[in-house]
Amino acid sequence: TTLKEWPLTEGLYPKSMLVDAIYDELPSDLPSALLDDIRDLTETTQHSGNFSRIDYRIDRRLRALQLEIAQNAKSPFLVEYLHRLSDVQNITTIIRRKMHELGRDGLTDALLNAGTLDHTFLEKAHDSGWESMVTAFKPTEYSQMVADALAQVEQQNFLAILDACGSQYLIEFLQRA
Repeated sequence: TTLKEWPLTEGLYPKSMLVDAIYDELPSDLPSALLDDIRDLTETTQHSGNFSRIDYRIDRRLRALQLEIAQNAKSPFLVEYLHRLSDVQNITTIIRRKMHELGRDGLTDALLNAGTLDHTFLEKAHDSGWESMVTAFKPTEYSQMVADALAQVEQQNFLAILDACGSQYLIEFLQRA
């Protein structure tokens, strides 16, 4: 029986059967490591019901694959850009989590395993106060980006400002390259 032949009656088939039909029976050009992650995540989340970390794991795997492709292509510029992009994403992640008072639970899972900033440094910055966070980033490439963003932390549209500061940093990096 193919997926198209199944009647779409709610609850008639278990979720695992639908997932199997979608992922296991269809050919895919996705890298096997990513397919393994998808299958593992599907299995894990079906039993636990905790879907919150799916995006994190897939994002981490995709970034690792992007870096592998850039390294195999012998493109130091692209490798450097992906590290900077990862740093910006990790910085905005810790700031967003801090703003929403999400605490340490799941922080490590949310951070990409790429970039120039150590996870321990990012975790300490997350745990610090807003002013201490600005100070912590002073010796890094991201000092101005963090300072500009956190100067606006009280604004209603802070998350948009944070994203704009990250984008501005990446644009300036590309212009310098």
